[in-house]
Amino acid sequence: MSWCRRHLGWYRNRNFCTEVYQWSGTLGWIDLFVLDEVFRYQKEQIREGHRTVPISVNFSKMTIMYPELIEKVTQMVQKYDIPVELIKE
Repeated sequence: MSWCRRHLGWYRNRNFCTEVYQWSGTLGWIDLFVLDEVFRYQKEQIREGHRTVPISVNFSKMTIMYPELIEKVTQMVQKYDIPVELIKE
């Protein structure tokens, strides 16, 4: 169980929230947002001279089925100029 409105005492099952996000299409947006943040972080670490390692990002089934997923990821890689060694399947 996870709290949705702790001050009101409402509970929501985590699966319930995931299903709502999948149904509304929000989960795909969240997946791509997280990937963008990971790439931004990696680029910042490279710019500051820090050692970088691949970071795993899990996508929902709906995101993986998104027809333009490869195009979106490719755009992000180009935007941040991320070395391919940092990107894994």
